Amino acid sequence: MLDQEFRKADRPFDGGRPFCTCDATGRMALPTACASHDILFHDHHRALSDARATAALYKALAHRKGDGVLKRCRVAQCPVPQQDVVVRTLRREGIGGSPIRRVTRSPWREPRLAYRYAVNAALDDNHIAAAEWDTLDALAETLGLTQSERDAQHLILYERALDAANRDGHISQQESHYLHTLAQTLLLTDVIVPEESRPVCTIDWGQGLHICFTGSGGAMLARDKMNLIAERIGHIPVSGVTRKLDLLVTANRASHSGKVVKARTSTIPIIEAGYYLTHAYTALDRSFETADARLSSPRKN
Repeated sequence: MLDQEFRKADRPFDGGRPFCTCDATGRMALPTACASHDILFHDHHRALSDARATAALYKALAHRKGDGVLKRCRVAQCPVPQQDVVVRTLRREGIGGSPIRRVTRSPWREPRLAYRYAVNAALDDNHIAAAEWDTLDALAETLGLTQSERDAQHLILYERALDAANRDGHISQQESHYLHTLAQTLLLTDVIVPEESRPVCTIDWGQGLHICFTGSGGAMLARDKMNLIAERIGHIPVSGVTRKLDLLVTANRASHSGKVVKARTSTIPIIEAGYYLTHAYTALDRSFETADARLSSPRKN
């Protein structure tokens, strides 16, 4: 998963030689293993929280088991441009409290980079509390930064989040909302925040359309139901992405699943399930809300 993400970011990555904390604790569940090592753990099943808890567990195991643990590992390597390490990412996690304490441990001596590092840390929960702004104000004064210099660093963080959202060529509703919130949080009043991308589909909606469904969640129904709907309006469901495919319907256009990536590479039109179902229910002259139950009923000869 990490290798895939670094490839998308066009960055080299060496996964190193890992150490399995699950095996080392006798296959304990992560919360149980953390409790047994007196590690505080909140927000289980949130990726960022789980990763931090696992890192703390590894440190505890290494301390108790000695150097043998460390000798079996080789740290992953990701070369970072020396001029800047602060990169905004889009996260689903709200970790319940920003680690603003990290401002005192910024690795950068250049004042603007040190300040941007601190703001990035404060944004870990996508919110900057009043007390955190007080800390940032004091830091900026210590670093000798003007308000315009601070604003410039805020803009850089916003633009990098925008780049992350645009990486797949599509702005989802969630991404648009996140960018609006981020711009407000960073007090950026002059930026134009993109709205949700509307699907552009120039295909012929007529009979005989070869169509493939992929993904789950969102408006996507169970695969057998999606196939049934497609058949009812004269489309031909297929299981894979080939040159003969006319349309890929996905739960999320921002996905980087194999089928979505292959369809993008082959310039096959991609739309989300909600857009497809809206068209399908219109073609069947049935409302979006009631069509699911009606389409599940047996077809009459």
